[in-house]
Amino acid sequence: MPFFFKENGDSIWNKFLENARLAIIANAASNIFAFATVTIAARNMAVDDFAIYASFVSIVLVLSQVMDFGFTVATISNQKKLEKANKLDQAIAAIFLVRIIFGALIALIVILFSEEIEYFLFGEKVGVLNGLIFLFSIGIVNTLALKYQLELRYFNYAKILAGLAAARLFFVILSISIFDSSDLINIFVWSYMLTTIPILLLHLPKLIDIFQYFYSIIGNLSHLLHGWVWPYLSLIFSVLIIRLDTYVILIYQDLETAGRYTANLALVLLIPLVFNALYPLVMSTMNSLYIKHGIPYVLNKFHSICFKLLPIVVVCIFLSSYLPSIFFGEDYVLSSGSFEIMVSGFLIGVYVNLLSTSLYYTGQEKFLSLALLIQLVAHGILSFTYVPIYGILGAVCSAFVARFIGLIVVMFHVKLIMVKK
Repeated sequence: MPFFFKENGDSIWNKFLENARLAIIANAASNIFAFATVTIAARNMAVDDFAIYASFVSIVLVLSQVMDFGFTVATISNQKKLEKANKLDQAIAAIFLVRIIFGALIALIVILFSEEIEYFLFGEKVGVLNGLIFLFSIGIVNTLALKYQLELRYFNYAKILAGLAAARLFFVILSISIFDSSDLINIFVWSYMLTTIPILLLHLPKLIDIFQYFYSIIGNLSHLLHGWVWPYLSLIFSVLIIRLDTYVILIYQDLETAGRYTANLALVLLIPLVFNALYPLVMSTMNSLYIKHGIPYVLNKFHSICFKLLPIVVVCIFLSSYLPSIFFGEDYVLSSGSFEIMVSGFLIGVYVNLLSTSLYYTGQEKFLSLALLIQLVAHGILSFTYVPIYGILGAVCSAFVARFIGLIVVMFHVKLIMVKK
């Protein structure tokens, strides 16, 4: 991205670069630890058991995004206004409280209906959903991470992300060395949730700092409402697009098929690692880039870089077929071509997400949500049609076609913007 800035020592770029390094390191470490956890778990569990564990983790990740309610993006976007009104700390406390309430509601649903939900998803009672009782602790950890982001204390932010993932990896390795393989599912589930506790204890002073603003929470949520709806919807649609096939396969196929698909999905999810790290920074920086250089110039440079990387991407797609057997073993290898299609679809998704995110500050947030909704609906129709018939191949093809539809919609809209500008 240096080509965006012609002047040496540009303050916008320097600040972006400084925080980007820590954000990338934090997210890279977190994703590497998380992937190592998945790999070790898959190699030491039966495929059926791994499917149940991975499905639980997927549910936690989706609920964590739902629990955000768009407040992370809204707070980052409105940080200057909140600071000017001396309301930023109260706003963070309000987010904290909302996430605790959401976690309590999920805990109540689990207590009342966990057996029915497990029979629907897994065909049997396995007890893993009981771990969702502690979902509120993940909400607290995410609030701490948000506070450190707003304070530009990215080293502390990095410690939370990487520390949590490292703790989960440690407990998975420890559990495998101590317990019988038949007991691992519930042990992995509880360790996944309860590793948040030491993270919270280590950052207890910051939690106390947030608590002191609880007295003035009522009424302060209105300061967050501006600009939260469309980014929140985009986030939820994006998460559902990624995770949809996991649940469709669980419903229409057996647990072994779900386990193989979920393991390969974990591998493919390493692709958007850098984008996920840079997302908050891109959100807060692109407006300045567009103002300084103009939308057409910035987008043309973006497309130029993507075109230059295309040959490398094509080679990587062809070489990717060897990865599942290397990481997970032969039990997790998909039918010929399925993994390459999955990789290609995710690469299209990363390109679309980068392009979409870069347009957030040009007043296109409603369109971005609409484009993702179109992609989600297409994905859902295709998955529910073809997964029952073709299994994993139906899932990966459905995802690829849906992402290609999303690409066409976004590219058409970008073309209109550039013509107008």
